[in-house]
Amino acid sequence: MKKILFTLLLLSLPVLTKATGQMAERVLINGEYWQLYYCPIETDMALSEEIAKAIELLPETITEDSIEWVKGQSTALWRNYIAEWEIKDNRLFLREIGVPYIRKVGYRSEDHFFTLNEETLKEIFAPYYTSEGICASWFCDTMRAGRGKEIYYEHMAFARHNENECLIVVDNGVVRETTQYNNYHKEGIVPFDVCKALTENFPWERFPEYEETHFVLQFSDFIIDENGILKDCCVQCIRPDKFESMIQKTLLTKTVKEILKELTPWPVWYINGKFETSFLNWTFPLKKGAEIPDDEWGTLEKWTH
Repeated sequence: MKKILFTLLLLSLPVLTKATGQMAERVLINGEYWQLYYCPIETDMALSEEIAKAIELLPETITEDSIEWVKGQSTALWRNYIAEWEIKDNRLFLREIGVPYIRKVGYRSEDHFFTLNEETLKEIFAPYYTSEGICASWFCDTMRAGRGKEIYYEHMAFARHNENECLIVVDNGVVRETTQYNNYHKEGIVPFDVCKALTENFPWERFPEYEETHFVLQFSDFIIDENGILKDCCVQCIRPDKFESMIQKTLLTKTVKEILKELTPWPVWYINGKFETSFLNWTFPLKKGAEIPDDEWGTLEKWTH
């Protein structure tokens, strides 16, 4: 069993510094490695189960160069492996599968991956083994791969985006289409700015009938142009129940939107060919006399955490 070449340290993948997201696979495209935000093996239950069994059979410790490594587990890698792929001759091939092992170095942990041996892979992927390697001919879907600076991250699965991404359409292991994009993110106002504006500027004198009402408003479907100007958004009242029927044309809702439109610039994400604002979905409590939210923990400094 050889030590896999892509250790956590050498990869320097942004995802690996975020413990709650899932570690990406990786794919070699035209001689360059990309993070692969997809797990092709997991689309086939039988293959996934066989890989899990093979990992269970691995020793709990491995000693190499007098260093003892212990089989590791992480909430950032529920599948317990990272696969490496390659696109060659317009086909998707599995190169190797690495399993995480760790060792303690003082107060920190050091990680390495060890590969499943070739004989094991040949046995598991026998129906897909060719003279050129293991072709992912079981797989049909569109994969997403990324490189460069991370411009968006959320604590779930592969909810992240990089400056450079490509969408790869695969049909029974054959790559039918690859489209590359250059993404970017423009900074803008943060949630605290919106909370402050609504708390300080809502004209309660125009709505005396609501002065004792504690609203919880939900914001979504933002329309923001490339300059960070808010054109429109959806505002819904989710509390109290008797106001659930409020629609976009009510005076209160329109007033809330007017306050939001005064704020500039809003953050802009241009991702894979379109402006993306779904990351801004949020809720806000609105009540007369309420104080500006205390942001001691910095939870309102960014739209995503």
